Amino acid sequence: MATASDGLHATGLIEGRLAFDLGTLPGPSIGPGLAGGVALRRLRARLGALYLPPRFAKAPADAGQGTRGAAISLAASSVEGCYAALEEPVEIDVCAMVEGGALIADGSGFEHTKRVVTAWVAGGGSVEVVWRRLDPLTLRLGVGGMAPFGRSRVRFQNDALNPPEKQEFYRPGGASMRAVLTVGLSFE
Repeated sequence: MATASDGLHATGLIEGRLAFDLGTLPGPSIGPGLAGGVALRRLRARLGALYLPPRFAKAPADAGQGTRGAAISLAASSVEGCYAALEEPVEIDVCAMVEGGALIADGSGFEHTKRVVTAWVAGGGSVEVVWRRLDPLTLRLGVGGMAPFGRSRVRFQNDALNPPEKQEFYRPGGASMRAVLTVGLSFE
């Protein structure tokens, strides 16, 4: 345990987030998130959660079929580590993260499959600018990218085929851009 007498000073962190994502879901998405963690000297470690609301992906058209597709959302948690490369006059953090969760697809126009949940695992990095002028509040803007491990596929059963088979109709991009605006509270 760090104490003031040995020169280590641990600070707790609680954060509310608003994330903008381009590339994970079928269209641009903005969603809320929360995080908590600890800061020790120049190091920051956080556990986070993120929800990106549904974006619609249209399935390929088949003869005699109406519009089919799914509203796809992301629910994920993350482990993040950051290093404060610069502390004054503003803090600049370099961060790495691993994110795990689920792509949740609610289908429409399919005869049998109505909901599909697909695993989501991704890694990424960002650069964050931190403004600490309203102690104990902080404002943080991070910009970075995510790359999925395995590129999760969203598939629904196509009953128009003989025999029926599951067809992929959406797969996240090989990389996505993410920007996150954070309001945080630090405490000792």
